[in-house]
Amino acid sequence: MKQRKVIVNADDFGLTEAVNAGIIEAAAAGVISSVSVLTVGSDFDKGIGALLKHAHIGIGVHLCLHDEIPLSSPAEIPTLVHKSHFAGYSRFLWKYLLHRIEYREIYIEWKRQIDKAIAAGIVPSHLDTHNHVHLFPQLFSILIHLAEEYSIPSVRILRHGSCEGNQVSIGNCIKWFLSLRSQVQYGQLNARGISFSDRIMGFYNNGSWTAERLSDSLGQAIHGETTEIICHPGYGTSRDYDRYKKWNFLWGQELAAIKSIISGLAHGGSISLTHYGNEGTPVEKQNIFNGLSVVIPAYNEFENIQKTLKKIIRFLDVAVKDYEIIVIDDGSTDGTAAVAQAVAQGKNCRVITRTERDGYGGALKAGFLLAQKEWIFYCDGDYPAAIENLATALLYTDRYAMIIGSRSNSINDGLFRHLYRKIYGAHIRSSFGLTTIDINFAFKLFKKELFHKMSLSAKGSFVDAEMLLQVKKLGYPVKEIPIVGLRRTFGKSHLHNPFNIGRIIKDSLLYRFMMQ
Repeated sequence: MKQRKVIVNADDFGLTEAVNAGIIEAAAAGVISSVSVLTVGSDFDKGIGALLKHAHIGIGVHLCLHDEIPLSSPAEIPTLVHKSHFAGYSRFLWKYLLHRIEYREIYIEWKRQIDKAIAAGIVPSHLDTHNHVHLFPQLFSILIHLAEEYSIPSVRILRHGSCEGNQVSIGNCIKWFLSLRSQVQYGQLNARGISFSDRIMGFYNNGSWTAERLSDSLGQAIHGETTEIICHPGYGTSRDYDRYKKWNFLWGQELAAIKSIISGLAHGGSISLTHYGNEGTPVEKQNIFNGLSVVIPAYNEFENIQKTLKKIIRFLDVAVKDYEIIVIDDGSTDGTAAVAQAVAQGKNCRVITRTERDGYGGALKAGFLLAQKEWIFYCDGDYPAAIENLATALLYTDRYAMIIGSRSNSINDGLFRHLYRKIYGAHIRSSFGLTTIDINFAFKLFKKELFHKMSLSAKGSFVDAEMLLQVKKLGYPVKEIPIVGLRRTFGKSHLHNPFNIGRIIKDSLLYRFMMQ
């Protein structure tokens, strides 16, 4: 019989000494299986050693943006702080709604919080946030960006919109709306290889579990699925602390409830306690390919390039025996090259910095000229598709000289970009007789000998079409494989603006004229 797998996750470790003591007691009793640590909490440093002694507990990072003291200096994150502290939750919410928050500051601060957890000896099993602020769209993008960058396997996301206990309030109505909004993220999480539980309980009416409510909620857990119970065990109540009295949390009541209910169900075999770290599949070295050059053009991708390089390096270390990575920094002004250099140290990776911008096509050609391996793969610095798709493309190298990705979900990037791609693709196909569906997706694998037989002249994004046209002219077959495209998690595309669109039209007309 399939068991009901349950993650009993205790939030806010590090908040206070009393909260730490309650969570440690619950861990020792075997009634929690997972903890989210608040690295900015005043008692994190004192308590983390005791928590790490419980090896069966999965530990995630409870990222914070309000009330506590940030790890970054106020000068680094001015839109997030009020004096030396984070702004209060209400102030933070209003600043978010009024677009007065700089998202790069959130990225910087959350990175420091994750780095502090790792420095303390934690291998994060998941990410979530204090007061679930990651459910707001832009903040959710930053959260999954960091999960990818740090190879953290899971995040907390809602799977249903029902209100537990039917307690209706303004706060719960907002949570209910956000829970519905979050459901559009399931496909993107699956495409990125980030896992999440099948259902969440304890999202509404935080800090008020009773034994009766907990028993009723666990009765709704489904065999063969994973259910997360969010709880806040500790000692006393939030009214014991002036800073937290408005929460109305009943830490001691929750500790008693989980000790009473979880213990009996777990020992009786009704539920199987697990944590997010147990849900992933370990990756073993495969060496499915030998000899690959990866070219990555980048322009002002400060936040994205670190994640992109880390993801690609982790994959290549497993899947490719002999590889090199060539990053072409095309005159970035935001520190992209320095970030790339830091990641590249000690790896088979070179970063070529161009002081003046030469355009997307120019950057690609510079990378191709430096490539030393038999096959070349290129993708953009914003990580447009999961690198694991390359394993599928490599399977076709014995039959095709070029394998390209074709987005199966183009509409997800927005109506304008979807229509632009459709119109541009139709223009190229009708003008030049190509049959390729997705012309300009930056996910292409080809033999190096093809490049040396081409004569590429486009400086801009027409270079994708130019390559396909010349491969067709040379008589080589092209294999197109369906791929789920990934939305940018940071910044905006530098390719889809009036200047670049005009350059593409100009280059395509010039190419057609040259063919006549």
